[in-house]
Amino acid sequence: MNKKKTLRIIPIVLLITIMISLLTPLTAMAADSDDGYTPRLTAPDSSIAYYSSKLNRYFQTGTPMPNCVAYAYGRIYEMNGEAPLLTHGSAGDWYGMNERAGYYPYGQEPKVGAVACWSGHVAIVEKINDDGSVTVSESHWGGTYFDVKTFSDITSHYGQRFQGYIYTY
Repeated sequence: MNKKKTLRIIPIVLLITIMISLLTPLTAMAADSDDGYTPRLTAPDSSIAYYSSKLNRYFQTGTPMPNCVAYAYGRIYEMNGEAPLLTHGSAGDWYGMNERAGYYPYGQEPKVGAVACWSGHVAIVEKINDDGSVTVSESHWGGTYFDVKTFSDITSHYGQRFQGYIYTY
């Protein structure tokens, strides 16, 4: 009788083991889907190389922060650990330049780490909130070094036309 019970349990144990081994990679992938993204909700220190040194192309060419493209360039570099492919142009140029060159995917849906592009400004999507609003970090040419804003309607920002998102992260 003990042998019969053992023989009945073995297939059940094997089935459970197989199911666990099949589900484990899926669980690991789901946990990694965020890729450890850390939102930047406070100003970067001016000594951080991504924003204010030889690593920042805009800093090198005389347009350091406060400047939205210098900040966005630095933030992309900080998030990805490699120099962004968008290396020149003003904020209003980035979306079209990326679209033509095919540097990064782009579209109309907000995603964390994406560059939000308007006709004359760029910012980085740091959070997508439960209510559907979008929190961005940004800098302003000749103005505020850094700030964070939350938009329920991102199409209206300083009266500029929203172009879309560049998915750099």
